[in-house]
Amino acid sequence: LPLQERLLSLRTRGRAITVAFEEGTLVVSGWVDSEGEHAAILEQLRGMNAGEILDEIQIRAKATVEVEETVNELVGTSLNFETDSAELSASARGRLDEVVRLLVEHPGLRGIVAGHTDDVGDDAYNLGLSQRRVDSVVRYLEARGVSADRLTAQGYGETRPIGDNTTPEGRASNRRIEFALDAGPGPSGSPGPPGSPGSPGSPGSPGSSPPGGSGASGAQPP
Repeated sequence: LPLQERLLSLRTRGRAITVAFEEGTLVVSGWVDSEGEHAAILEQLRGMNAGEILDEIQIRAKATVEVEETVNELVGTSLNFETDSAELSASARGRLDEVVRLLVEHPGLRGIVAGHTDDVGDDAYNLGLSQRRVDSVVRYLEARGVSADRLTAQGYGETRPIGDNTTPEGRASNRRIEFALDAGPGPSGSPGPPGSPGSPGSPGSPGSSPPGGSGASGAQPP
């Protein structure tokens, strides 16, 4: 495959890695969870004979990864909204109260709240709905003490499925909210947490999905 296509494949496999050519140098940046992941990515790039490589990858602290995993267990596909609405259900508010507690206990963490839908309905409508839903999540967290500059809302609609949209189970897995967290400069800094604006996997970065709002649905379409 041509080098550009192989780099796109690498971005697709890496949750928080992006690569770009800048003045003849291959710049690789983002966040990984271990030194082993870091080394494997660099080895793969060197095997592509991509020339000079500028390594800007950062390794997240184990405690940060654990908090992110716990938060995503609380939300994910279980954060329910009213059908075709951005209004949080009572059960969703209860889960988010637990997220607030974790974020307050770890004030150095910043990140992105990303929302996703299944492919039922119009593409543009799903994108807008996901934005409204994730905005609702961020507003709820802010109202309960999480600083506004710690979280960025980003909706992707149906553009980033993790399941098969031809099956009920697959569509349910695609209706989700995801948190990506790290200790860092936050949404206005660089590189920022995985998926944040200007960071790996975000709109405007190489290989990113089209920009959109944020938000995800719960257990009902879309």
